[in-house]
Amino acid sequence: KNQEDRVIAIASDMGSPGSQGAESDEEDVFIDPSEVIDEIEIPEGGGDDDDMEDDMTEDQEGEEDDEGEVSMQGPIQDDSVQNFTGHHDSVFCVAINPANPAICVTGGGDDRAFIWNVQTGQSLFELGGHSDSVACVGFSHDGVYVATGSLEGTVRIFNVSTGSLVAALEGPSEVPWLQWHARGHVLAAGSSDGTVWMWNVTPRSATCLHVFTGHSQPTTSAAYTPDGKLLVTGSDDASVRVWSPKDGSCVHTITGLQFHTGRVLSVATHGEQPILISGSEDQTAAVSNWNTGKPVGLLRGHQDSIESVGFCAGQPLAASGSLDSTLRIWDLNTLSLRSTCQHEGGVVKCLWHPTQPYLYSASLDGAVRVWDGRTAAPVRVFRGHRLPILDLALSPDGETIITASDDHRALVFSLT
Repeated sequence: KNQEDRVIAIASDMGSPGSQGAESDEEDVFIDPSEVIDEIEIPEGGGDDDDMEDDMTEDQEGEEDDEGEVSMQGPIQDDSVQNFTGHHDSVFCVAINPANPAICVTGGGDDRAFIWNVQTGQSLFELGGHSDSVACVGFSHDGVYVATGSLEGTVRIFNVSTGSLVAALEGPSEVPWLQWHARGHVLAAGSSDGTVWMWNVTPRSATCLHVFTGHSQPTTSAAYTPDGKLLVTGSDDASVRVWSPKDGSCVHTITGLQFHTGRVLSVATHGEQPILISGSEDQTAAVSNWNTGKPVGLLRGHQDSIESVGFCAGQPLAASGSLDSTLRIWDLNTLSLRSTCQHEGGVVKCLWHPTQPYLYSASLDGAVRVWDGRTAAPVRVFRGHRLPILDLALSPDGETIITASDDHRALVFSLT
């Protein structure tokens, strides 16, 4: 399962180190008696292996409470104002209702999704029906519908007010992303087979409009242009494609020597200019023109894959977050590095404030950081998670942050 494997790989933050300089099993090892520091008497029977194993597990992995939440030993700084604890596995995704920010949705590795009241922490509805991890969630522009995408290859659409199922959609294989149109009830979903599916949603059903074909490997991310006339998708095939939702045709395929050489993991479109930015496993970000389908320039400097990218509203700035534990801010006028913001773990998500030059980043160290994008000065640090953060959502006014984590929880942080 490519998407779930990737989430696990990211959460482990570079995996476990391999053995180095191991001696051959057949080589004898001798101890000089002069090197002995102390002698410990071992009782007959060698002790209780189970007890020793339990002690090591508790010391190294923390404890698990009655609700199945993994917790680290010792006090945890918790800056959150609310938390959601209904999941029994990693929470992979979170989204805030754009029409009613007091409502949010989460999806997790327990095959479930929930609609929550942000202010009270109450679960309003459980969105069931999936038989594999819920990897992506999203609200329609007006907050009427919410969609959930699963690694079993289905998309389910629910009425937000009632929690009732509107449509259960099949067609894709694993679904790594969902993207609602900014003006209509049109939903696009990616697939691990390289296709992109698009449906028109009505109060009682959903009709397939197009199946976009062209990517040769799984699609990983997507974004509409501000006018909604084009859809941009990134793929493991190291390309970005620009599609026409009107007729399902591929308008441009962006590849080449001045573009990525590895998997494209994230894409974002500019709010005013006809440009997009993409982040890749090859450690580069690329700025391209969606009207011409041509790369504008490569942004180099990261030392690991780029997981998240975005443009600043009102300033000629872009940002990229990487597993190299840095958030980098780029000057779009010169396509040069402006600032580097250091983290204590890989950066999995970065979002710009909707109207101001502030930047929010989520890290595998379990913290959320707020930065002034103009100066790269740190503004706030929010902590509370016991394990890595996997997703981040921001309210339309930029005052509320909600995070999804490997510790089975979603937390709410407030800037007010």
